[in-house]
Amino acid sequence: MSGSPQLRPLGQALGTEALGVDLSRLDDATFAWIEGAFAEHPVLVFRDQKLGAAELAAFGRRFGGVDLDVARDGSPTEPATFE
Repeated sequence: MSGSPQLRPLGQALGTEALGVDLSRLDDATFAWIEGAFAEHPVLVFRDQKLGAAELAAFGRRFGGVDLDVARDGSPTEPATFE
């Protein structure tokens, strides 16, 4: 990451753009910043990222697994994994 990341509102209901973040070169400090930004702004936009399927899945894994309690048919489910 070059420089400090910043947030820019995209309107009252459109979310927030994260500026100065390269998701393909994500260090722990920048990811911690993203987690904090996401806690404050549930819709974050990262423009002009060059990520393949593997890189996108790796980014998602950093947030942890998806925990679903019950399937649509009512049966118990296992946490989802990203591969």
